[in-house]
Amino acid sequence: MSKSTVRPIIAVAAVAWLVVGGCGLREVIASGSGDDWDWVAYGIFAISLLVGSLLTVVAVWAVSRSGERSLVRSIGLAVCALGVLSTVVAWALPLWATVFAVGYALIALSGSQPWRRPVAFLAAAPLLGMTAQIIGAASELGPADDYGDHPASLGVGLAIAAAVTLVSLYQLDRTVGASEPSLPAPAQSARP
Repeated sequence: MSKSTVRPIIAVAAVAWLVVGGCGLREVIASGSGDDWDWVAYGIFAISLLVGSLLTVVAVWAVSRSGERSLVRSIGLAVCALGVLSTVVAWALPLWATVFAVGYALIALSGSQPWRRPVAFLAAAPLLGMTAQIIGAASELGPADDYGDHPASLGVGLAIAAAVTLVSLYQLDRTVGASEPSLPAPAQSARP
């Protein structure tokens, strides 16, 4: 896959993650109670999370094809595919965050190329968001909802995970932009 194909994928993924982060901030700033989500707002959030996750995995798949340890990379991609499926339960940040962190960490371990660092940051992004959510819930951040939960902590976690993912995608885009397109090498002629 050439960089002219990968870079638009990264751009659309970044827009989707920007919407996810915006939804997290909306939860913290606008409502904070968790009871204000209507089906349209939640649908926008869930679809953006699914699209952003899927396109991020596709971009990582495309740039990591030169990894030295293909088995580790394949396992990491399979785990990330499971992460994309787990985003169907969009509100379960600890679930999909853990799955993505493991998958991206495996992919980062599969190679030593320049794309390794942005993929390692992608592994850290959901963990940082999940940590923020857990700390926010433990400290009872924001008003409690009808179930006694503190949904503002989820909003903070989503915003942090999205922000770190955006930085990681920017780094991945710069890595792709600095490299040559992944085109097959021309065949060598046997004649002198």
